[in-house]
Amino acid sequence: MSAFFKRPPLLPSILTIGGVAVLCGLGTWQLDKYWLKTSAPDLCITKSAQERTLKDFSAISAQTLCPGLYTLIGTIKHQQVFPLGPRVHDGQPGYHLYSMLEDSGGQNILVNLGWTAEKNASLKTGEIQISGYLMKPPAANAFTPGNVPGKNEWYALDFKAIEDLYDVQPRPDIVLMAQSLEPEIIAPFYPASPSKTYLNPETHLQYASFWFFMAAALIAIFILRFMRPAQQNPL
Repeated sequence: MSAFFKRPPLLPSILTIGGVAVLCGLGTWQLDKYWLKTSAPDLCITKSAQERTLKDFSAISAQTLCPGLYTLIGTIKHQQVFPLGPRVHDGQPGYHLYSMLEDSGGQNILVNLGWTAEKNASLKTGEIQISGYLMKPPAANAFTPGNVPGKNEWYALDFKAIEDLYDVQPRPDIVLMAQSLEPEIIAPFYPASPSKTYLNPETHLQYASFWFFMAAALIAIFILRFMRPAQQNPL
């Protein structure tokens, strides 16, 4: 007579199904992040250093959010420098200094030029080469005060206010977080650090593997604990 398994308890079954669904969902989410960052059509982390140097910003995609450094060459709009703050560096309050980098075709990208203790920092003039990370603009939260553009007081990036004040339209989908400047137009230069949540594609793949492994482990534990053969009655 063939062996039959006992029917598992209802509550553990429901919890296991829910847990597996959540873990697989997390794994799928990380896989989506991995594919997004490795299949960007125009720029990718696998590009060579030469391919990451750009004078034409139209080649930058909004999906180009890889952690590799990119070098943009253009002109800083010196009259359009504004401090975003307060921000703390080594325990000292200060500001993240933002300006617009313009390419030869007139396209502008906002650049985080790093931290400064001075609200009204002065910049040197001329063409500049900035290496940094292409990232989504940082979003304000419910506790962020409102900007006062007329007094050059900025607490969050507001692209519409920037456009109205300076009559220049920067790209609203991406910013460059400078890590090195050549020449160094602001001194001393303290580059802003990327967010700890800014992950490279390989890390996303590792996280996806972890979540799928946990889902498989949960299924194995459920089978070993509850899916035991039923006791057979002798003939």
